Amino acid sequence: MAKLSALHTASCPRTRTITELAKVLDEHRVALVRGPPSSGKTTLARLLQSYYVSREEPVVFLTGWPRKTVDPPIYLYEKCKEAGYEEVDYMTVQYSNITFIIDEAQQSYNDKALWRGLIKSQSGCQSGARICLFASYGNPVMGTPEGPGGPPVHFESEQRVSLLRYYASHGPHSNNLGLFYTVEEFEYVLLLWSAVNEVEIAPVARKVLYYVTGGHPGAVESLVAYILVCFLSCSHFSYLRDVVHVLQAYYHCEVENNSIKTITEKHLMDSLEDGPNLFASLQTTVFFRSFPTSQQLALTPAAATALRRIIQEGTIPCDLDDHGVELCFKRGWVHTDYTHSSPAGVENLVCFLPTRLHVKILEDLLGINQPGSFF
Repeated sequence: MAKLSALHTASCPRTRTITELAKVLDEHRVALVRGPPSSGKTTLARLLQSYYVSREEPVVFLTGWPRKTVDPPIYLYEKCKEAGYEEVDYMTVQYSNITFIIDEAQQSYNDKALWRGLIKSQSGCQSGARICLFASYGNPVMGTPEGPGGPPVHFESEQRVSLLRYYASHGPHSNNLGLFYTVEEFEYVLLLWSAVNEVEIAPVARKVLYYVTGGHPGAVESLVAYILVCFLSCSHFSYLRDVVHVLQAYYHCEVENNSIKTITEKHLMDSLEDGPNLFASLQTTVFFRSFPTSQQLALTPAAATALRRIIQEGTIPCDLDDHGVELCFKRGWVHTDYTHSSPAGVENLVCFLPTRLHVKILEDLLGINQPGSFF
């Protein structure tokens, strides 16, 4: 009997998404994957690295960028040598077939030599080095200094990957990529988890779970862990705060009896309607780091007002002259993306909440009483 384990979103290969991202890099040589903290960027970056390794194509993975001044070609050449690629030098690295994956690429925004040089010159090329940039915006603790556009170089819509495929779609030439799971990827993650744990999630319950999370990797992982604990509903588990311990305890008292159970729609709905326990559980997760605390909202009424507007209107302009919007953006409390909203097709930056779970959490933090507002 397999040992029960928590859901790990990294177990999903995301084959279609990775293949499409690699295609974007083949066609445009540079791509930007941009989202708030804890939205699955690093996992996606590692999966992209594995894709090239499996194809025996040269790839160099970088975490962050030096804050001290460096010569980008020389720095990348040194990283190539460290990875065992001796056939290039600093003068030819731009023209090589190496793919550079830069995680936490927002750390490089001040390096004009990198952005105005290598990145700008490679963007749109048909050959040479590929560069995939994974960048965060918003810092829940300190805020972020960069403006809404972030990167110093403009990217066409087909080179950009954001949270949702809806917001990533800007016309016939845009890609169909997003950080969030597709329905197929979401189903893969849950079915794999069910097979390992021998605790099934009913089809209708899976549909509800996808609707609530939108396929946000961190939200899926956090909510499934919480729902499982609720599903166990054994009083002697209540003192176990670590979900892994809960799973191990459940393994000994249930799985050894060969009882395979199913989480039904009712189990799911009961869990979601238990507001105090739901939010207490989520507050212990990495996913929750992108949300303000009640105390922060009380101290920043302008930010609270901006969040209320987004809840009411769906999206609002990302106007950084508005102090509340600026604060929400810098803290990563809202999500931003470009959208065509004018007859001329001009891209406008908007702020939004990407999932029903985000809306529900902020309603709770803001004291907005919306019973049953998941639907």
